[in-house]
Amino acid sequence: MNGISAMLLSATAFMLIHTVADGWHTYNLATTESKYEAIYFTSVYQPALRYLQLHGTVLLMIVGVGSRLLPSFYDIKAPSERKLRIMLVCIALSVLGEAGIFVTFRLTEIHWIAAFLLIPWGVLMACVLWLTIPWKLWRPLRDRAGRVDRMSKFVRASFLWLAISLLMTIAQPAWASLAGTYFSHAWYGATRQAFTVGCAAMMVMGFTSKIVPTLNGVLPTSLGRLRAAFVLVNVGLTLHVIFQAVSDFWRPVMILLPLAGVLQLAGFACWAAEMLKHMSNSRHQTQDPVTTNSGVRLRVIR
Repeated sequence: MNGISAMLLSATAFMLIHTVADGWHTYNLATTESKYEAIYFTSVYQPALRYLQLHGTVLLMIVGVGSRLLPSFYDIKAPSERKLRIMLVCIALSVLGEAGIFVTFRLTEIHWIAAFLLIPWGVLMACVLWLTIPWKLWRPLRDRAGRVDRMSKFVRASFLWLAISLLMTIAQPAWASLAGTYFSHAWYGATRQAFTVGCAAMMVMGFTSKIVPTLNGVLPTSLGRLRAAFVLVNVGLTLHVIFQAVSDFWRPVMILLPLAGVLQLAGFACWAAEMLKHMSNSRHQTQDPVTTNSGVRLRVIR
């Protein structure tokens, strides 16, 4: 089994572990006798379950699929088998470590145990940088013909938001101290928003913007750049993260949070409309046959 297959299998394993653990957690919440007991169970196990779900399943999927497909789409070097296996071990141990350390900290209430969370968080950040720095994502991704397609900016933004979410996770204790609180739910929520929308959803938007037209016989480089969808989602997400974090100091800013949500929704709607147009194979499209190196016949939209 190669490194990429092992990553995807590990991501699936984390998904199964999370599913079983989440079922147990849900049962505990459903059988609690008071709201205080429910709050306690949530505060102990909910963050750990999110680590398994987001860093265990989603992050490994993104790293694995990205390592396999991005070097095929663009003129970048594929990571070596040794590098992939080292990253897999580091990410898997980090996910198990952050989940275990957090639960231990909450059950014992020994605060210095929480300091060890910085170790797995730092390792996750190091793995992401180790993977992406050789790809030079600060520059547009180009294919081997020197072209920049519309997927490129989504992929670059996805990895940027991944780095931001991990940096925010590492900075979580410092932010709570600055806000004068034991735990900042606002900062925690902003961190999760940066990961789920910024990293995961942005990567999905990028891959589908290239793959969906291709599977329907349309040459992606002949299509529009999906700039409206890209800008709306990123502006909305940036405002969401800022508003939610600032609410620790100025609660009325939460009134503006729906604005961020509307912008993100509008962006997703633009992207979804574009994907549905290609999946429905609209008849008004004119077709010019193009044959790729792989023999797939594509259409150029005029």
